[in-house]
Amino acid sequence: MTYGHLIKDKAKKLLIPFLIVTLLYSVPLKYISGYYNASNNVIKDIFIGQFLIQGNTHLWYLPTLFSVFVIVYLIEKYNKLNSVVVLAVLFVVSFMSIKMPIIIVRQTMLYLFWFYLGCCFEDIRDRINKKSKIFICLFFVNIMILIITPIISDRIPNYPGLDIFAIIKKTISYLSAISGCLCVYIISYKTSKTAILKNSLIKMVRYNTFGLYLYSETLNYVILSIATVIFGNIVFVTNMGAAGLCFARIGITFIVALVISVILHKLKFKYLC
Repeated sequence: MTYGHLIKDKAKKLLIPFLIVTLLYSVPLKYISGYYNASNNVIKDIFIGQFLIQGNTHLWYLPTLFSVFVIVYLIEKYNKLNSVVVLAVLFVVSFMSIKMPIIIVRQTMLYLFWFYLGCCFEDIRDRINKKSKIFICLFFVNIMILIITPIISDRIPNYPGLDIFAIIKKTISYLSAISGCLCVYIISYKTSKTAILKNSLIKMVRYNTFGLYLYSETLNYVILSIATVIFGNIVFVTNMGAAGLCFARIGITFIVALVISVILHKLKFKYLC
């Protein structure tokens, strides 16, 4: 795949759904739910917050992933260094992202490390999949790491001005995250070998995962707005109300987003589901 083809392909799959869903779905739903009631300049907040992703938008992932694809392509094409060295550099870049105020740049810096790590893992994935004993050992080792790393991190002191402790804590958190990723991968791989994936509902959900991501989160604002109108603040301050609202949000956002995605698939809007 050429550089130009990559940009064109990823723009269709990532930037087009980002722009269209933001404009025609997320912004209207947030507006009618009262999300911008306290805003002094709604147009500015929408443009900067949603389209430039400087505000609260779950769709930040799409332009970030586009940027990551473009940069990793260049790294893979022109890099002459060992992959371990590249990962070390990207880890430093990821750590430095904390200081970056522009969210799209910060998220790109942060996730370059993880994306490239996934690329490196892809090179050895098939070999690991064929060795079940390695799978079992990996799983239990990583479970132990997940248990131990928070304990170690909590015992590291916080001294203002001594960045070495922050670096150590960050490194430990990354080790914990990598262990978590491996555990999830192992469970997912083993599950994929069972009959559960043949279930019609599971198939439908798997086919519509992108649509679930695009259309579920923004519905929360509408649900919260409606719940406030119907039940008042009691829905937030009582255990029963908070629990009911929590389960309602999970169920409603899942079902509505799934229905939207299924309809869009049937209408052949392939970049929007």
